[in-house]
Amino acid sequence: MAHWLFPFAALFFFAIEAIALTTAHVTGAPLTETRRFTLYVRDGWLPTPDGGQIYVWGFTDDPNGPPKIPGPPIVVNEADTVEVILINDRDPTANALLPDGEGHTIHLHGLDVPTEHDGVPETHGPGLVRQGGSYTYKFTASHAGTYFYHCHQNNVEHQQMGMFGPLVVRTAGAAKAAYTGGPAYDREHTLVLAEMGAEGHEQARRAFKEGAEPYNWLRFTPDYALINERMRPGAQDAELRLDAVAGERVLARVINAGYAAHAISTPGQPFKIVASDGRPWPNGPTTESLSLGPGEKYDLMFSTAAGAILFRDSVVGAYRGPMIGSPSENAIAAAPTGRTVSQTLYVRDGSQVMPDGQRVYVYGFTDDPSGSARLPGPTVSANEGDTVEIALVNDRDPSGTGHGLQVLGITERIDGPQIVAPGERGTYRFTASRAGSYAYVDPTAERNRRMGLYGGLVVRPTGEDQVAYRGGPRYDREYTMVLSSTDAVANDSVRQSRESGGSPPSVGRFTPNYFFINGLAYPDTERDASTMVHASVGDRILIRAINPDVIAHAMHLHGYHFDVVAVNGKPWPGGPSKDTVLIGPGEAYDLQFLVDQPGTFPFHDHFETANTNNGVWLGGMHTLVAAGVAHQATPPTQPTAPEGPTIAVRDNFYTPNQLTVPVGSTVRWDHQGRVEHTVTSLLGYFDSGVLQGGDQFTYTFTFPGRYDFFCRFHITNRGVVVVQ
Repeated sequence: MAHWLFPFAALFFFAIEAIALTTAHVTGAPLTETRRFTLYVRDGWLPTPDGGQIYVWGFTDDPNGPPKIPGPPIVVNEADTVEVILINDRDPTANALLPDGEGHTIHLHGLDVPTEHDGVPETHGPGLVRQGGSYTYKFTASHAGTYFYHCHQNNVEHQQMGMFGPLVVRTAGAAKAAYTGGPAYDREHTLVLAEMGAEGHEQARRAFKEGAEPYNWLRFTPDYALINERMRPGAQDAELRLDAVAGERVLARVINAGYAAHAISTPGQPFKIVASDGRPWPNGPTTESLSLGPGEKYDLMFSTAAGAILFRDSVVGAYRGPMIGSPSENAIAAAPTGRTVSQTLYVRDGSQVMPDGQRVYVYGFTDDPSGSARLPGPTVSANEGDTVEIALVNDRDPSGTGHGLQVLGITERIDGPQIVAPGERGTYRFTASRAGSYAYVDPTAERNRRMGLYGGLVVRPTGEDQVAYRGGPRYDREYTMVLSSTDAVANDSVRQSRESGGSPPSVGRFTPNYFFINGLAYPDTERDASTMVHASVGDRILIRAINPDVIAHAMHLHGYHFDVVAVNGKPWPGGPSKDTVLIGPGEAYDLQFLVDQPGTFPFHDHFETANTNNGVWLGGMHTLVAAGVAHQATPPTQPTAPEGPTIAVRDNFYTPNQLTVPVGSTVRWDHQGRVEHTVTSLLGYFDSGVLQGGDQFTYTFTFPGRYDFFCRFHITNRGVVVVQ
């Protein structure tokens, strides 16, 4: 993950004569065919460069062999019909508590396949393969390019454990071109980048083999980094040489299958980015360096290779600036409209209840003078040429230090005070001269931004409806999604210091444990009409992905590719078409896609821990796109005090997960999730059997004691009832 700061060390040298995933050119192949691949789930051990070993799960195409890390390459040709058969006859997660194991899937990352072949248990349960089962994932290789596959069950753990591999679609007949009609190459290399954390791998082994507590992946540290099967200490950069002969055109397919961003470079040997995420990018830049967020794939062309290519890779813990190219400036400022748009923001504190029942203390902006903090603050809307006036009222300063306002990405001068002191009011004024999406934040202290003082600004073109910018592509529906996170422990220490009258704690390491879209964490996101995308086939959707956070987020869309049409209000005609994009702190990306198939598909951060609620999968920065699915606009379900002791069963946690009741109480469990769960006593006192959404289970406790329970399908889903 990229939520930790990471020291950079000296280069670590690898000289590789041949990359294992490079595949020979096939001659005489038919134009299309049906290709079948069988993958088995296995566990095992990998040797580490320090002389030890690390426990892994993975895929293999050898039923009698160990797991392969990365998994076996799936290489097909454009227009092939492809079947990937997953057989789970030795599930490493199966044990006495979970006799069927957690199960596994194959998500074909970047291939826009139907829901039933997308490998997501929450949207298609039959695709989850438990102990003794199998499933066949099918697709037509419609676009030549570079992809990968990975397990999407408890993805925060399963992918990290090693369940990923490359997938390459070559042009029809295995012609040596980056894509149909694209540049030709003489030689290709496929490079899969990843990292592993030894503590988490060992704790996962102990959890399933010895009954230990599951690992909280928020603690993940990259002890080792990989390029293909080559492992190095994670604190060391890698330097390797890719085979090439002078005068050759070399294609490098680079896949980030890890948890962290990677910075790659080829000093003195520039490359052109010719494709991204399996789609051509004719206008891709030429450069010697590139950063990849988790889940991103790039095809790099070296057109005049002067012998072996020096390739460097660094695991980065902090955002290193723009990931891809550079959008153009809109040189013509909009003419003033003479209209003034006014917004009043009040600084408040408050709390938000997470889907797992935890209450998190926050600061925030609100437009309700008698209300508490909102997370994020209200979205401010204007048209190009409008004068925007934002009055900041600091009449109940939660910090006592004063606050301010900054709009990130706006190049025009913003008139207003540097700080609005406690008890005062200040007005910020600027001209919204360029359509686009922006973030506003309190810049006075990083703590204030972390606590929740941020929001979104949307500027629309004047005189043109439903376009991202003047003359830009049209859309049918738009969604503004503000991406953020919070460190509940640090926030609570701020609350305690405020209530005790002490000095606020120093700003230390930021370790977020809850992650939001529009202030909501999954599954509450799918109950909010402005956060879950509902569309019809044929609709063009614009997502304004605004990141006022202090960390980066790599947003991945299943089922569809999106065009990056603008960044920070700068139009990007000819920008890349992608399925994953890394959005840095303070950046805002306008993403547009065509809904060309029905189904239900996730839109989530591919920094995998951001898909958790306090480390428990599934939650966090995760929502859904539903095409052809009716939506009931109901408010998010928040834990309330029910009549009698009740526990909500959600994906994948119990709310509350600790309950104290008197002897003789009957406790009811209500299934409010999408996938199947159980309520099973750790010591065998009760077992609900399989529960589906809407089901209930009750049990009467007639003796005092501690009753631990868990889900037979999700070992991290645990709770306890204390009977007194």
